[in-house]
Amino acid sequence: MKKLIIIALLLLLLSFTGCASKDEGDNSTNPEPATQQQAESEPESLPEPNTSAMVDYIATKAKVDAKNINDQQTKEAIEFIKSNISDFFRDNKTMETGMYYGYLLEYAYKDTDNRVYAELGMDTYQAIKYVYRGAEKVEDQATQTNISQVRESLDAIE
Repeated sequence: MKKLIIIALLLLLLSFTGCASKDEGDNSTNPEPATQQQAESEPESLPEPNTSAMVDYIATKAKVDAKNINDQQTKEAIEFIKSNISDFFRDNKTMETGMYYGYLLEYAYKDTDNRVYAELGMDTYQAIKYVYRGAEKVEDQATQTNISQVRESLDAIE
């Protein structure tokens, strides 16, 4: 999922770069090196893993994506949470994807009749983000309480 996010951001950046070059009347004969340089530098602009900055980055990405969520994406998020609840903390990729889906569900459904989706999302990212940043351990009471709440929300959805 992280790779998909990076690729999507790169494509978006490149499309804006292409539009800007045309608008400015760039007459250079070989625009590829500049584009390649930007593409190579983009991953460096991502926040460091396991930081509050990365959590904020994931939340912001999810907030933007939540504006256009569809039923398939909702099902995908719920299925990911359901399939990984027992092993959210196995690696950064799983934690980052779990937080993304959690934020996505909360932002998409917090002001709708499907509040249970928003609650599932909130409990999911809260369970993960503190462990991800190293502020809590998997065994901590707060983490375990949030995991229990995720299970309750999943039960309510089924």
